[in-house]
Amino acid sequence: MKTTITNTVGSPFDIQTMSGPAIIPAFGELTAEFDPAYLDIITAGGVLVAGKAAKPAANSADDDEARYEAITGKKPDGRWSEERLAAELAKLKG
Repeated sequence: MKTTITNTVGSPFDIQTMSGPAIIPAFGELTAEFDPAYLDIITAGGVLVAGKAAKPAANSADDDEARYEAITGKKPDGRWSEERLAAELAKLKG
């Protein structure tokens, strides 16, 4: 039986399927057949979720980046810390 596995972290994950090795992209999904015992092992840590697609946990820094981009029309400087980004948003909000 095919199962959909969702990667809930921001890095790719090497995985073994019944048809050979595969890579699940960061925050991506893979539908394949898995050995049931292997499926139990890889989902035990919570990084990979089997079955229904799982949403990645919301990150306030990601929300702030999206807000900054919506207000200014450009992405925030990648060197900024979360605190700096929050300060820049506060300046923009007045």
